[in-house]
Amino acid sequence: MWKLNGEEFKEIEDLFEKKIALKNLTKIVDADNQKLYDKLIKYYSKTVHQFNFWWDNMVKKYNWEMNN
Repeated sequence: MWKLNGEEFKEIEDLFEKKIALKNLTKIVDADNQKLYDKLIKYYSKTVHQFNFWWDNMVKKYNWEMNN
């Protein structure tokens, strides 16, 4: 069983919620509004990177085996 401390849990929970919110925004923001859309994509990409980085760090820290 994987266990996280409270800070780790809060961090991934926040990143997950932000990632989902930004992804949902990409579905409703008009791509014709190039400036807003580009900014949204930038933040979404950054959040996905942070999310994946968090997982990579936890896998190393706790020696989790990941099944793909």
